[in-house]
Amino acid sequence: MTQAYQDALAEVEALHRFIAQWFQGVEANTSENFQESFARRLDPRFINIQLASRVLSRDALLSAIREGHGTNSAFTIEIRDLTVHREFDGGRLLLVTFTEVQSGAKKSSPPTNARLSSVLFERVEGAKYLNWLHSHETKTDILQ
Repeated sequence: MTQAYQDALAEVEALHRFIAQWFQGVEANTSENFQESFARRLDPRFINIQLASRVLSRDALLSAIREGHGTNSAFTIEIRDLTVHREFDGGRLLLVTFTEVQSGAKKSSPPTNARLSSVLFERVEGAKYLNWLHSHETKTDILQ
C-alpha cells in the first residue's frame, strides 16, 4: 500500500464520513465545525460534476451540504475500490477513483445507490488533509 493510496483513502473516507454524519445530525451544526471538517478541504476553484451532469461550484456545494444538516438520520456512505491512477508533479497531484455507495438517500437519489467518482487532489505543504480540486460523479450499476 503506497503512501499516496493511504493518504487518498484517509481523505475520501474522512470527507464522506463528515457528510453522512452531517446529514444524520451527528456533527455539530456550527460554522467552525463545518469550516474545519469540510469547507477547508475544497479548493476555492473546486468544481463538482454531479450525476445529472450539473456542475456545482464550491460555494454551491457548500451551501447545499450546509442546508442539509440533520435532514436524514438514516443516511450512510461506504467507500469501495479506491484506486490511485496517477501521481503528477512529484506526487503533489493525485488522480483517484472510488465507488461511493449510499444507503438511506432521499431527494434526487434512489434510497440505495452507487456512484463512481474521480477526484483530483493536491497535496498542500503543512496541511493535515488533501486539497480537493475537482470531482466528477457518474452512475454505476455495481449494486445490480
